[in-house]
Amino acid sequence: MQVRSYKSSDYQALIELYGKSDEFKVDKVTDSEANISRKIEKDPESLLVVEDNGEIVGSVSIVEDGRIALLFRLVAVNTNKEDILKMLLTEAESILKKRGYEQMHNTAPTNDLNGIMERNKLGFKQGDTYTWFWKEFE
Repeated sequence: MQVRSYKSSDYQALIELYGKSDEFKVDKVTDSEANISRKIEKDPESLLVVEDNGEIVGSVSIVEDGRIALLFRLVAVNTNKEDILKMLLTEAESILKKRGYEQMHNTAPTNDLNGIMERNKLGFKQGDTYTWFWKEFE
C-alpha cells in the first residue's frame, strides 16, 4: 500500500470509494469531477489516496485557509482500515507541518458512534457537538 496524490484518472475509483462510506453520501456538487479537478489544479497535494494493488482503498482531502486545516472526506474501506487511515493522517500531517500548521481538524457525524470512537483512537480530541449546514447557490 502507498499514499500518493490524487490523479484525474482516479476520479471514478474515488467516487466508488466515497459510495462505500457509511459516514457520508456522495454529493453531486461537492464531489463533481470539475470541483475535484479545480482543487488539485490549485494544490496537487490537497487530495491524497491510498492505493493497494491498483485499487483506491482510502482518501482524504486537505482543506486549509491559513488559519485552520480540515481533513475532509477521510475515508477507508478495507480490512486494513485503521492502517490506511493512519497512513493518510501521517502524510496529511507531514504536508501541513511544512505549511506551518500545528494541528488538523476532522468531523464525524454525531450519530456515528463508530466514527467518533475511530477518530478518538486515531488521536483526535472530541469537541463540542455541532451540526454541519450547507446551502447550494441559486
